[in-house]
Order: sequence, then structure tokens, then C-alpha cells
Amino acid sequence: MAIPYYTHSGMAGAPQFSTAARATPDILAAVLVNGFNVQAPTSAVASGGVLTLNYGSAHGYEALCHITITGASVAAANGTWRVATVPAGNQLTCTIAGLPDGAVGGTISTKVAGAGWTEPFAPDATTRVFRMPAGNQRFLRVYRAANQQVFGRGYEDMPGLDTGTEPFPTMDQTTGNGATFFQGNNPGATHLWWALASPTGFYFVNLINAGFAQGIAAFFEPTESVKPADAYNTAFFTAVTGGWQARSHTGVAGAVVSATSQITTGQTYPSPINNGQRFVYGVPVIAVSTLRGLLPNAFHMLPAPAATNAGVLYSTVENITGRVRSLHSLNAHGYTAIALDEDWPEA
Repeated sequence: MAIPYYTHSGMAGAPQFSTAARATPDILAAVLVNGFNVQAPTSAVASGGVLTLNYGSAHGYEALCHITITGASVAAANGTWRVATVPAGNQLTCTIAGLPDGAVGGTISTKVAGAGWTEPFAPDATTRVFRMPAGNQRFLRVYRAANQQVFGRGYEDMPGLDTGTEPFPTMDQTTGNGATFFQGNNPGATHLWWALASPTGFYFVNLINAGFAQGIAAFFEPTESVKPADAYNTAFFTAVTGGWQARSHTGVAGAVVSATSQITTGQTYPSPINNGQRFVYGVPVIAVSTLRGLLPNAFHMLPAPAATNAGVLYSTVENITGRVRSLHSLNAHGYTAIALDEDWPEA
């Protein structure tokens, strides 16, 4: 288990949407694979297992984001680490166990880290393919259409950019290039995004005017699997089109329709009990009436908030470590919240 990588469009150097051509595939490439905001520290020093990096100007990294360090003369400093503190705009610290005290030289480079996924094929103008580095290591093909819509489809295996085996959803379930990430371009709106990614999954949310979620996609392996050796539980959910898992838990070929199950209180927001929001752990992932596990890092939001609260970031929630961000439910009713700073459990 490890803390997942949280990134968003407000971070320095983050890729942005364009009203002329939606950039979802390119944003996912930065989030999952390549990272962004490359910087060169002017000096680095380690003391007591804490590495302090100094820059000639503002580096733009946020506390708690993950950065990748390369080029350090001390091998233990190289790797991907979480930013512990940002004492000043041109300085940050990372905690690195076993790092010896002293100056760290070399030609050091840092960037906001990608989540460790790979891009096995060279992209073209419309299409990119991503592969999980862990778990079942399934593939996701993402396609950007000329009408600004973005589509995706999972595959168990892919020999090339446009071909694959055992798609989910299948071609019969969703024609064309797959399930819709988001629909329409709303050229007058401000489009923002946030993502949470791990080696076995991600959430990606497109927000309009900082509030309403126009598109949500999740590609993941359910956690706390209830079916032994469930090698086909990889799921692809979108708020626009629906959800699917690669196969049934028995391994019969063919994608199965899947969804999350929500609970409700019948109350209106804010809660008349505590004048606020409550969070209940355990959002089930169900395929053809069979429980396959839980949505990673997910909580029910009770009562359901207003639609414009889809982008809310909660900094303090009792019994949840760190930050929580809300989103529309992945099966289009109720609401789900995602913990950003808790370990992403293994499937």
C-alpha cells in the first residue's frame, strides 16, 4: 500500500484544457506517466533523514505532492518522494529514510511525479494508450474526437495503439471508441481538472467553473476483493456512460456491466443532525449482482450535497487522514468522496 498521487490543474506547470481541443489524453499522460513542472535545484543537503532542496526561484511544488528526483550524486536521494514541507517558495523538504547526512551534489532535476504507468505505444494526434504497472496490468485506450468528446475503453491486452483483446466495455455494449469521459465542449466555461492515481488505478475529474463535474472517469481494481484470485476485476467507470469490469469473477470471456452501490438518508444538505456532511467508508463495486470489492479510497457522502459541490476539497474530516475531495457518484446517483492522503489499498 502507498499514498496515491494527487494532482490538479492549479499546480504550477500542470497541463491545461483548451476550448479548441480537449487535452484529456495528454493530461492523463502527464498524470500517469511523464509528470510535469521540471525544475533544477541550486543546492541540496541532507540531515537526519530529511533532504532540503533549494531553488534559484519559486519551484511551484505543493506540500504533500509527489516529486521525482534524478541526477543526485547520493543514490539514496534519487527516486519518487512526497514533499513534506514547503518552508519557502524556493525551498522544500522530503523525508528519505537512510539518507546519509551532508551535501548532495550532482546535476539534480525534480518534477511532479507520474504515477508509474507506462505508455507502451507512440501516441498519434487523437489516441493514447496507458498500462497499469501493477496488479492485473490492464490497458486503457483514450481517444479524443473532432467534436471535442473524449472516449475510453479498457483491454486485457493490446498489441498496438488501435487493437486489443477482451475489451471492456465490449463493442456491443458501447460502439465506436468506447465510453464517454465527458460530453460537449462548453466553450464559455472554465475547465479545471483533478486526478488521484496509484499503480493500480486512477480517478480523473473534469470540472466546469470550479464546481460542476462535467466528466468523471475511473480505471481501477476494486480493493478488499471478496472473490479469491479475481484476476478479471479491473473496472472502467464513467459518470456519463456507465461502468464495466473485464469479466465475471469466474473468468468467462466478455465484459460485465458494473456499478457502485449508494446509501442515502432521505435528508437534505446540510445534515439537520450536525449541520454538515458525514462520510461513511465502503462503496461497493457490484457486477451482475455479485460483489467484487470496494471502490478505492471511497466514502459515501451523507446527505448528498448540491451538484455544484462536486469540486469541494475538505481539509479536515474526522477519522479520515488528510484531505477529502467530493465528486458525482460513478453510477450517476448519490455522491462519493475520495480520500487523497490515505493509503490506496491493494486489490
